[in-house]
Amino acid sequence: MVVNDRPIIGVLTQPSASFKSYGKKYIMASYVKFVEMGGARVVPIDYDLPLEEQTKLYNKLNGILLPGGDVDFNKEHQYNKTLYHIWDYFLKTNNGGDYFPLWGTCLGLEEIVSVSGKSYDVLGNFPVHKTSLPISFTEHACTSRLYQDCSTEIINIFKNENVSWNNHNFGISPQKFNEIGLNKIFDILALNKDENGNTFVSAIEGKHNLPVFAVMSHPEKTFYSWAKDGTNHSKHSILANQHYSNFFVNECKKSSHQFTNQEEEYSLLIYNFSPVYSMRYLSVPVEQIYFFK
Repeated sequence: MVVNDRPIIGVLTQPSASFKSYGKKYIMASYVKFVEMGGARVVPIDYDLPLEEQTKLYNKLNGILLPGGDVDFNKEHQYNKTLYHIWDYFLKTNNGGDYFPLWGTCLGLEEIVSVSGKSYDVLGNFPVHKTSLPISFTEHACTSRLYQDCSTEIINIFKNENVSWNNHNFGISPQKFNEIGLNKIFDILALNKDENGNTFVSAIEGKHNLPVFAVMSHPEKTFYSWAKDGTNHSKHSILANQHYSNFFVNECKKSSHQFTNQEEEYSLLIYNFSPVYSMRYLSVPVEQIYFFK
């Protein structure tokens, strides 16, 4: 049930390894646009923020998105401590009856299964480089929250057309997923095969109405990536991938969290920052990046 038609979603910043002169942290602008496309606003989450301050912020947000990217899983790094804090907050909040959705894209899925499995060793090598694929739905997909409201047309597009863009070296096998007990927390909704023919988990959602959802593909690329990298920009790809944005934002509308101070709300929104035209000026295959000090 919608309780908030003005959702604000937090997007986690990531450490900037290559462009520290621009900022120590960054968010690729495509993730901001992905959230905005579904009808929500964005607040960047500083991964370096003290954990107590993070909790105060999350109490005002309506959900969190963990973006894709390339992060070193150093357990002592503050970024990884923040991931565990987000997961702990997510569980405590939802188990206490306070609806608070979590979304993961690619690296975000890897992070979710790693922190919930309490080890990054759950991940294996599943290389897929700059390739759009169809997805193979499992028996859980048709009754899942993520896919059950999709039209037959959209389901057939996902199943039969190369509309799910993948670019990763790691992932988790369904065997490992079940072996470490993640099947008690999540349902596997879809699978894919990597470049070596090995099967990896490509979509999950939380069991027992736990509002966590993640995909290994990059739906945002369909709309906002113009590198010549195998992204499918067709009408069908746009139609299908739009579903993910609409779905997650609608989930976040079920969260009753809100800012009580309008000036604080305004001061934290992404509108206070300007993205860099990174493809032109930094020679990277990403159009725009937000950098933060």
